Amino acid sequence: MKKTMQRLVSIVLLLIFLTGTTVFGAEDSLHNSDVLDLHQYFAERMLRQMPALEAHEALYQMFTINDDGTVIYPYDFAGTWIEDSRYLHIALTTSSSRALSTYNLFLEEHEDVVVFVEVKYSLNELTQLRDDASNLLQEAGLPIVSGSVDIMQNRVVLRLQEVEEMTVNRMSNDMAAIFSNISDVIYIESVPAPQFDEVESQSIQRQVVPASNRTLIGGQTIHILRDQQTLGANGAGRFITSGHGIGVGNIVSLWGSGIEPIGLVERVVFGNGSNGDFAIVRVTEPVGFVTSITQSNTIRSGVNGENRSITGIVSNPPIGTIVSVFGQQSGYGIAEVIDINLQVTIRGVLLNGMTSARMIFGNVVGGDSGAPWHTSAGGNNRNLVGIHSGREIFANVVYFTPTVRFINHFVPLTSPR
Repeated sequence: MKKTMQRLVSIVLLLIFLTGTTVFGAEDSLHNSDVLDLHQYFAERMLRQMPALEAHEALYQMFTINDDGTVIYPYDFAGTWIEDSRYLHIALTTSSSRALSTYNLFLEEHEDVVVFVEVKYSLNELTQLRDDASNLLQEAGLPIVSGSVDIMQNRVVLRLQEVEEMTVNRMSNDMAAIFSNISDVIYIESVPAPQFDEVESQSIQRQVVPASNRTLIGGQTIHILRDQQTLGANGAGRFITSGHGIGVGNIVSLWGSGIEPIGLVERVVFGNGSNGDFAIVRVTEPVGFVTSITQSNTIRSGVNGENRSITGIVSNPPIGTIVSVFGQQSGYGIAEVIDINLQVTIRGVLLNGMTSARMIFGNVVGGDSGAPWHTSAGGNNRNLVGIHSGREIFANVVYFTPTVRFINHFVPLTSPR
């Protein structure tokens, strides 16, 4: 009888998730008795997607990553996505045996989870088209919210802020005249003005560490210019967080007003046209009350902020990837990737190379900036996928910088020190 009831509960929870019904609010999500059951479902999806993500990382060995984090793709490559949390779909502009054999060289031992799909346009073609069309919209003085390549539909999507239908039609006609050979794949839509959470002045202090021994871990509170945000992940002598609102040379501390400084910002990537939103902080010599600072590959994760270990990375998580986060303000959250290599306006700044995901459990708010997004690698291990940037409130969409954008400048610790 007990097992039957457990099965019924699992089925109900699954139906609730599939129909999108809200069963509890974000504000009490950490205390709801159904959380653990619901999380088990997401945990299973994360475990199912592991082979597909392993294949995805093998595929990325084919690509060249530039110093600024942009990626050079093969001429016939059109993108990837995960379906059913199990299969990695790879879109190509040709299905010739020669082309497939080239990819299969890198995908050896991953054949069971790889599905090749033939499409018309390559990712390089559509990305260039997106950039050219976006430039035209900017020149016309139209407010661009975002521009992306819809990989699954093999098209370009441009979103304008609250423009009239007449304007959308006019710009579509202009695009058709300028890009006559490929205009049929440009889709323009009007969307509400985005509203982002800003940095909060108050924070929930979720971790107390003795002042005599500070161990820095991903997901804990840090202070920069008196604002609170979240430490993302540790590297050798450095750690990473978000880049908006701070500058090179800023002091990073564990408490407000510069108390117990632990580092100096040495690199910031955040500005019009920048590829991502992140900052790299150099750990400085202990001062004040701190007698020692150590770093580890530990991050906080799970419903109660349990310690987990970063043991690997996912370079640029594909569409359909289930990811999770732990921010110092909101705690635990889960989302599904819906867009990659996104061009999006955040806080008035047009950023490139961002990833967007739709929240499906929990929440993120101001103060969570810099938090580590990650996936399960089995057991207590996690793969880092990116660093949190912000959330568009009404759309319930979050944005983060994927690891591929900063890996040439910051390598996360993947083993204990």
